[in-house]
Amino acid sequence: MSKKPLFKILLIALIVIVIYKVLEVYGTKKVAFILKSEGISYADLNIDFLGGDLELEDVIYTKDSMQFVAENININDFSYYNYFSNKEIHLDDLEVVNADVTGKLTQQKKDSVQIDSTKKSKISIINIENIKVDNAQLSVKKKNGFPLKINSLNIEIDEFRLDLNSSDKIPFTINNISSSVTNLETSLTEVQDFKVSRIDLMNQNLVIDSLYILPTKNRKEYIHFVPKEQELMDLFTKKVEISNINLEEQDSLYVGIENIKIDQTNFDLYLDATVLEHSKQHKKLYSKSLRELPFKLNVKTIDISNSVLTYEEFTKPGNNPGIIIFDELEAKITNVNNSYYKEEKETVAEIKAKFMKSSPLNIKWRFDINDQDDEFRIYGSLFDLTSANMSSFLLPTMNVKVDGSIHRMYFDIEGNNYVSNGKMNMDYEHLQLKILDQEKHRKKVLSWVVNLFVKDKSKKGLAHAEIKEVKRNQTKSFWNYLWLNIEHGLKKSLI
Repeated sequence: MSKKPLFKILLIALIVIVIYKVLEVYGTKKVAFILKSEGISYADLNIDFLGGDLELEDVIYTKDSMQFVAENININDFSYYNYFSNKEIHLDDLEVVNADVTGKLTQQKKDSVQIDSTKKSKISIINIENIKVDNAQLSVKKKNGFPLKINSLNIEIDEFRLDLNSSDKIPFTINNISSSVTNLETSLTEVQDFKVSRIDLMNQNLVIDSLYILPTKNRKEYIHFVPKEQELMDLFTKKVEISNINLEEQDSLYVGIENIKIDQTNFDLYLDATVLEHSKQHKKLYSKSLRELPFKLNVKTIDISNSVLTYEEFTKPGNNPGIIIFDELEAKITNVNNSYYKEEKETVAEIKAKFMKSSPLNIKWRFDINDQDDEFRIYGSLFDLTSANMSSFLLPTMNVKVDGSIHRMYFDIEGNNYVSNGKMNMDYEHLQLKILDQEKHRKKVLSWVVNLFVKDKSKKGLAHAEIKEVKRNQTKSFWNYLWLNIEHGLKKSLI
């Protein structure tokens, strides 16, 4: 080869290298200018202009009261063609390593200037083949002032596509997602903390390990830190599994779930009813609460196993709290669906438990979420109820001690938001009521008069009672409503 062609080749190569270096320097300066104008600082910036790769080290971004810090941010294979020809951002990889988000979430102020909702973003599409967030941490204050902390957050997303000009409630799509959260902590109220040891998301399946709702105040003082009479919660759930989660954009957001499994829950509710007046706020029945959700919900089945529910109520100073325990709690709930277009209309809950750890309780409960009258039917049975079990709640709350036993009880109640009717069958033996004064001494005359009217049906089979026109106290829960019906049936059976 002659020297002339070789020289030309070398010259062209040199020109290409120079142009590339010039573009790389220009690109680096341009990117640096854009980052600076956006308030993003960094320790080092490396750009491979030809490959469309970018690496940032020790990144700091502050906006308002929030700060984002990351050890590394890596971008691979940025598509110049899609950016300049289609105004779209296409990347192969986006990786964020050891990020730390701190600060305070603030309420966005409404701009007085009218915003044109038809105005489109200059960038229409963001398309990223793979997103990876490695070991991020979060420590912020929420809008209500309570802290939110995450010790470690890891996310991987494949085929992420965001339409910046979409009006959909879900303007993005993904192909696969996996995520893990370790040690999430926040406060729900001034008296309740919320903690989760670990959350794992794999595509459409979510697993929560060791979920806690914990009191921050003791039982004596908590009631002075709440605006109205309410229970103090103490909850632990070992595991929650949510399978086949499906989010869709319909006339409103649609959330579909195949199954929710809740295993080994201990839930303790404590109410101090001696300080504040009972709230006059209307409490919705479950059907109405589900019907009025701002999204469509369809949960096919919910399974609860190996659980304990304890309710304690402190009503009289000087007495211990009344206590009710549901042990060995198992429940299956089907068709929690607030859509008007569904094959099965009724939501059905089947519940089994040991009342006060010894008396078998079975309940079946039906209602239609979309029934505007909130009609329901609940029926069940209770066996081997002892005097100690009955007195555990009645003695501290009403100063009434019960002797005797209930061998079996059957109830069947139908009602709506306003009134209910039903029937009760009960087999009891040697049942006596002892009315006590504040010092727990028996009021003999009053107890004697009451027991004159208590019938002993132990040798005559079941006692039958009609439950008629029981009115609901709409400031109290469904379970209070059920108790009013049981109480009505007991009175009719006994007197």
